[in-house]
Amino acid sequence: MKALPRSLVAASLSFWTAACGISTPFRGPGVRTDGHVALPEDQRVVVALTYAVLSDDRGPFDRYIGYVAEDMDAHAGLVGFSIGKRIFGNDVWTMSVWEDRRSLEDFVESDRHQQAIQAAGSAIVSLKTKQLELPAGEVPLTWERAFALLEVDATARGPRGAVGAGR
Repeated sequence: MKALPRSLVAASLSFWTAACGISTPFRGPGVRTDGHVALPEDQRVVVALTYAVLSDDRGPFDRYIGYVAEDMDAHAGLVGFSIGKRIFGNDVWTMSVWEDRRSLEDFVESDRHQQAIQAAGSAIVSLKTKQLELPAGEVPLTWERAFALLEVDATARGPRGAVGAGR
């Protein structure tokens, strides 16, 4: 059997790593150990999605997203959340699920989130966000569905498959 040319192997590896992403498991105070939401399936929840492309000077963003994630469970009304990023690239994404719109607004207006925006906002080159209401039985979303809602090409960006028990 003949070996593949190095250039073909390098190109294949480059393509694979460019599209490869990872995300945290969907977790939070309203998430059961099996990854499903611990709410009645027909209860309406608010889903907040973000997708950002960062500059190469992303250090402040990476620090502050960690601080925000550490504080998430302290926010009243949080059901669960997940954070992801492209392994070799500057793309990041989040999904958070809230009991109601007021809980989401309180989080966005919180001191920690506002500090993060002020300190790390300059690292964001482009940003897409979406908020929608869905029955609790439909969350967490798969990343494919989240990216489709954000109009992001999931074949070129980020992970495939479910977040937690994804729907």
